[in-house]
Amino acid sequence: MEVKGMNTQESGIETGDPIRSDNSGLDFFFLLAGVSGFIAIFFSEAATGNFVYLLPTLIILVYALAVGATLVHCEDRTLAEHHIDTIYFLGFLFTLFSLVTLFFRLHNGTVTGAELLSRVVVYVGISVSTSIAGILFRSIVRGTYLRRHPERSVDTIEAFLAERETTTRALSRKESRYLKALDRYVEATNAFSQGLEGSQGALVSQVESIARVVETQAASLEAFGSATARISETVAIMERRAASLPIESVSRELETFHQGVRELNLVLDSLITVLETKVERVQ
Repeated sequence: MEVKGMNTQESGIETGDPIRSDNSGLDFFFLLAGVSGFIAIFFSEAATGNFVYLLPTLIILVYALAVGATLVHCEDRTLAEHHIDTIYFLGFLFTLFSLVTLFFRLHNGTVTGAELLSRVVVYVGISVSTSIAGILFRSIVRGTYLRRHPERSVDTIEAFLAERETTTRALSRKESRYLKALDRYVEATNAFSQGLEGSQGALVSQVESIARVVETQAASLEAFGSATARISETVAIMERRAASLPIESVSRELETFHQGVRELNLVLDSLITVLETKVERVQ
């Protein structure tokens, strides 16, 4: 079914859709018709004969016939509707041209009196007739196109089913990729969980060994603290005892004793010198 829909679309392109090949031609023809209508309306005073006032309507008719002939083999409804709508746009454009020309003539003031009234009636008539012609010819061309190109329900359903099949296949491929990615994620999560469990066991053993070391160190610190307390108590006792001793008086007595010893040393030195002198004399 998908292949059939594709072949139908391809055949519509390969058979040479006239509206696609003549798209630029219709756009240029629309521009040419607009310029021609502006010239016919703006310079209508210089022309002779009443047919000049019907010329904008005839231009819309010729453009509508050209659009209808070009859309005979067009299967693209959107593009066809666009070009059919340009018929109405052309009539509305001529209406604007007519009103602009009327305002321009009134602003110049070259026409007065009965002639001015006649010109107003002419330009208003052109604006009304071109608007009606645009609406009428658009309706006729559109009705003709719809009669020649009835809506194909079967083709529409086939195109819809083909699009749904393509969308379903794309969703299936995306779902498959998503499931594979989900499986890889689960595998990675399991590997990470196993590694985390091993790391947790090693961490627990390390924490237990650290706790035992801390307990041992705590006991050592407790013994060291008690020994430090005893040393502090002993030092305090010695400080109290040292404070109760007469250290200053003993220092003075020691100084006096040192002085007496020095004097005794001097006396002994003198005695030794005398004895040595006597010994030398005896010899």
